[in-house]
Amino acid sequence: MRLRHALVILPVVLSGCVDTAGKLEVDPNIAVDTVKVMPVAGANIAAVPLNVARFEGLSAEQTPAFVAELQRQGAGRQVAFADGKKAKYVALGYVSGFTVGPTTRFVYVWDVFDAAKHLRQRVSDAVIVQGVASEPMALLSPEVSNALAAKSADDLAAVLSNMPEARGK
Repeated sequence: MRLRHALVILPVVLSGCVDTAGKLEVDPNIAVDTVKVMPVAGANIAAVPLNVARFEGLSAEQTPAFVAELQRQGAGRQVAFADGKKAKYVALGYVSGFTVGPTTRFVYVWDVFDAAKHLRQRVSDAVIVQGVASEPMALLSPEVSNALAAKSADDLAAVLSNMPEARGK
């Protein structure tokens, strides 16, 4: 049990050290439990406006394309993006890249808060590509960015489908 807690806490502790940690090898055979949010069938996702208040981890050049693709993918999933005043929920996101053996993993995390600023859900996933670089984010191609946006849109739509407003409550 302590190992599982250490595996969950270790990435958070090390995340502040990414710039100075060098090449960190992770044993891919160690599994960390993750919970995938399942979408609610028939939910009215459009009834749950979402504000993406912040997204970090991409360069100034990469961010606009990611945001545009997230909005495009989200619209296809009925996600209604709104400004802060009209939104019922706020999302804060982050992406990071790291090397695992011969691959680079681009991991994202989204925290979704309600209007009272309570964390309602955290979702995360990854896109894995073959290859390594001294700076993993250099491998973030437009295709990888689009895949991150599509997975993010899936996860955000699933979270919103579980909110009371989407189920007419």
